[in-house]
Amino acid sequence: MESDLETEWLIMLFDDKLRLAWIRGESPVAFTISERRYEESGHGDLTTFYDRLEDRFGRIAGIRVHPVGKTAGFLRNISTFPYVSRSLDDVGVDIYFRSEANHLECTHDQAFGGKWFLASGNFLALSVDFSYLSCGESDRLAMMDAGAEWAVPVA
Repeated sequence: MESDLETEWLIMLFDDKLRLAWIRGESPVAFTISERRYEESGHGDLTTFYDRLEDRFGRIAGIRVHPVGKTAGFLRNISTFPYVSRSLDDVGVDIYFRSEANHLECTHDQAFGGKWFLASGNFLALSVDFSYLSCGESDRLAMMDAGAEWAVPVA
């Protein structure tokens, strides 16, 4: 996808409550959020494929993530959080950005990429290129209004 705009990476930080962050530019190899240093897991830039989950109004409400290669263990590790559930195909997981996760539809648009990050204490994060999920500014606004906690990364 050619664009004059910088790539905008959606970062999902997995903890008791989902935390989200934006990073613009090149795909990050490391970042710090709330004094916790996250570093690339070593699996490269193609660790997942993912689909958009929409609510009944067509707003982005989450993503369905499937593992690529040896990253299935990451999905098992995050599947215990309340905002994550096994997808219907039982291979991937659904990650919900908003609490009302009923009646979501998967778009099956199959974006590839994503990068897993590790921090000490067994904390995980996942980055995805938001342009593959987004239909425009309305999706960015829906994300900001999703009720998730937002964090600010430090390079």
